[in-house]
This record gives sequence, C-alpha cells and structure tokens, in this order.
Amino acid sequence: MLIRTLLATLLILYSTNLKADIYKDSLRACFVNAATEEDRVLLIKWMFSAISAHPEMASLASVTPQEKEKINQDVARLFFRLLDQSCATETQKVVEQDGRQAINQSMDSLGQLAGQAIFSHPKVLAELSKFKVYLPDSE
Repeated sequence: MLIRTLLATLLILYSTNLKADIYKDSLRACFVNAATEEDRVLLIKWMFSAISAHPEMASLASVTPQEKEKINQDVARLFFRLLDQSCATETQKVVEQDGRQAINQSMDSLGQLAGQAIFSHPKVLAELSKFKVYLPDSE
C-alpha cells in the first residue's frame, strides 16, 4: 500500500511538473514568435549595454548613462507588451501553474534570442574568426 501511495504521489508530481514545463515552453515560444525585428535589435542593444557595464569592457565600449536609461525603458515596455498583450494567455497559464517566478525563467529566452542575433550576424562571425591569422601554420 505504501508503495502504491508513493508511486501515485510521484506520478502526480511528475505530471504537474510536465504541465508547468509545457506552459513555460509555450510562453518562451510566444516571446520568440511575437518579437519583431525591431524588438530583436532592441534586445541586442540591451545586451550590449549590459555587457559594457563590465569593468573589463569599459575601455572598449562607451554607452552613456542616458542611452542605458533609454534602452532599459524600451526593454521594460517590450517585456510589458509581451507579457500583457502579445503573450497574455500564455503568461496567465504560467503564473497559475508555477507562480510569477516562472516568468523570469521564460524571459531568459529573450536574452538567448539577443545572443543568437548577435553571434549569428555575418560581420560578427567574421570578426570572431580573425584571430586565426595569428595562429601558427599547422602542417
């Protein structure tokens, strides 16, 4: 009897987690699909602005405090639009199933989208491979 109860409990927990993951995945997909090309450019700027705050990057990038503030305001509007309008149904399901903290996990997909957009651009890829000219010839 104890084993049956334990198995039933595990099955319920597993199915609940699976359902929550489905809703999170649905919200992530909605974010990616709802993001326009303009949104993607904004996300790239946002990521670059954040990276420029690293002390080791200060001499390589200069983003003014005013530019950072504008970018952050625009990103906040983007996140609100996605959560409250474009993906409202998906957002509500995730919150009902897994709480508001699950939204943060889904928002990671926007950071990944920005990273993909940055590192898949042909000019960035070309720049990343330029170090090869300084490698010794391998014969």
